[in-house]
Amino acid sequence: MKPHVLAFPLLMLVAACTRTSSTRPNTYVQSGCVTIPYVRQLTALYPSAVHFVSHSTGQFGPPEWISKAPVAGRYILEIRMPVTVDQRAQRILSYNSPTFALYELTRVQLLPSGQLELSHGQTTRFGLSEWERFRASGGALSELGVPPTTTAPVDGFDLYWNELSRCESCPQPTAAAGQGRGAQP
Repeated sequence: MKPHVLAFPLLMLVAACTRTSSTRPNTYVQSGCVTIPYVRQLTALYPSAVHFVSHSTGQFGPPEWISKAPVAGRYILEIRMPVTVDQRAQRILSYNSPTFALYELTRVQLLPSGQLELSHGQTTRFGLSEWERFRASGGALSELGVPPTTTAPVDGFDLYWNELSRCESCPQPTAAAGQGRGAQP
């Protein structure tokens, strides 16, 4: 299989992830972090996961929740689902069934122009039953059919993730609240 190569400015990575202000968190994201169990589950496995709502106004398409997490310095785990939002209160009212995907990056290179060139390998799409097995295993990639020989980190992955991580993260629950890393969401 020939890898797919994409090049794009770093700025485009964060276009959908701008906060409402530098100090005020995105209330859509904060609401979804509490409301959507799959988001809580992902954040329990990968605390550095990022989240955003695409098309929150509905003007350019239906609102969609997107969560992404870095896995093993080589993969991006993504959860997407249609959501209904309350624009006035800026919160998530409801969500539909999620879709899951694991995207492999085989190469990340910073070009002289400031763009990142990404080479993609395998994309694994999976459903709720696979998600539950993956989650129950603590995030074992073998549960998604990824052989251990393809889990080596990719040079430059951090360049990509550092730009993407400008998106909103869920607040980390405190252990005192009974929501530590091992707690069931």
